[in-house]
Amino acid sequence: MKKREYEFWHMISNGLPEVHFTRIEPSYSATGVFDVNGCWAGVEAWIELKINHAPLRPSQRGWGVARYRAGGNLFILSLTPDFLKLWTFERGVIAGNYPQKPDAKWRLPITDWAAIRSIIFNATWAKERINDYKRYSTFGV
Repeated sequence: MKKREYEFWHMISNGLPEVHFTRIEPSYSATGVFDVNGCWAGVEAWIELKINHAPLRPSQRGWGVARYRAGGNLFILSLTPDFLKLWTFERGVIAGNYPQKPDAKWRLPITDWAAIRSIIFNATWAKERINDYKRYSTFGV
């Protein structure tokens, strides 16, 4: 992780101390694995950290597609100077609409950690996502 992403990681881990996070070492991120894995209240998620909507690398998109097809809960969390933007890794992201279409699903104040936790680790949302993924498991990607 670059220095700025490393600082972003510390913001998240300090803002959400109740979540069990694991930061993925840089050698693994070369294979496309997302930056952070977290688990809270029985829901697990993978989060790719970005600064100002930096694009996903092809290896990240490939890893994300494979994890998505397996039913994983994936997010892209982007730090901008004024707020956080949060995307779910789904059809639009897979099709290449991130960051070209920077309309995030959620735009949140930088310090609203409770909202970020409730969105990412929402058990109802995760169950719906797991039931939904099979319909979209054969993207032309």
